[in-house]
Amino acid sequence: MAESFLIYNAILISALVCSIGIKACRGWGEWAMRVLLFAVLTIPAALRYNIGTDYSAYVSIYASSAQLFSRVEIGFAGLNYLLYHAGISVEWMFVIMAVLIYAPIAFGVRKKYIVPTIVFYMLTAYLPSFSMIRQSLVISWILVAVLRYLDDNHIGQLYITIAAAAFIHLSAVIVLPFVLFRRIHISAWWVLLLLPVAFVFIKNGLIDLIFESDLFLDSKYGIYAVNKFNRQTVIGSGLGIVLKMLTPLLYIILARHLDKRYDVVLYLSAGFLVAVMLSTQVHIFNRLADLLSLAPIIAFSVMYDKLRKPLWLIVITLLMTINFQQTIRANQSFQGSGLGITPYVTIFDK
Repeated sequence: MAESFLIYNAILISALVCSIGIKACRGWGEWAMRVLLFAVLTIPAALRYNIGTDYSAYVSIYASSAQLFSRVEIGFAGLNYLLYHAGISVEWMFVIMAVLIYAPIAFGVRKKYIVPTIVFYMLTAYLPSFSMIRQSLVISWILVAVLRYLDDNHIGQLYITIAAAAFIHLSAVIVLPFVLFRRIHISAWWVLLLLPVAFVFIKNGLIDLIFESDLFLDSKYGIYAVNKFNRQTVIGSGLGIVLKMLTPLLYIILARHLDKRYDVVLYLSAGFLVAVMLSTQVHIFNRLADLLSLAPIIAFSVMYDKLRKPLWLIVITLLMTINFQQTIRANQSFQGSGLGITPYVTIFDK
């Protein structure tokens, strides 16, 4: 386990150093630092072997070429189909997906956001990306697209990104209502006041209402109402849940100082908090919280750039760094659950 701690923390520190280099450099120097960051993020993910709880499931999907297009979205199915029928090893599928996940982070995040984005992405989303591969692609693509929208106000690029990501994992469309809803301005204080109301509804039958609705039952995800994922969540100390909620909650409190363009971040943050509340009741909603985990990353980056609250950001970073270490320790591959990231093994060790 000590080796895994060293490897994952070396990746974390290296990514941070690269992001600082990108911020400090210009021209070819910045480009070189971005290439180095891309390598730091991609190589460990591309060379891993049987790391991530869903790793074996993706190997199974790759081998079932006859049922590919009925099992997964057309974009991911097409990639697997081409690789499989070209006689290429399944390991190359993980290499290509690693490139598609981390390239937008390394090359697409602008300098003003690069340091906070890399810090929070590494602490909250990098390790989970070893397991939830397709959803991690959705997170990285839409994360970068939202940050670019906040800069240039070109909403079309964000819509195109959501549509493209949906070809890999249909959950990308869940982000669409938050983007559309940005046209309706609701005060951050009202959003904050509505969160306890949402919690009351969740504790008093909202989940049953969702699972019993024809819209949900007839959807692709209707199977989750009757399978093993429809079970009560086992909660430990609850500290992990509090840490998850801290950044978006702080953003909502401080969002009154921002203009209406940032409403999309406000609504995504609120959506993430509601998803976490749902996930404390039924296990399957962890998947929704995982998807919307792009919201805390964006919120942290915006607070760094616009709100200038260094003490709060330092406290959050320290707490999430502690949680990063706990994630490495707690998610061991032999358990068959969680992220399954420890110990780290490469394809050369199999």
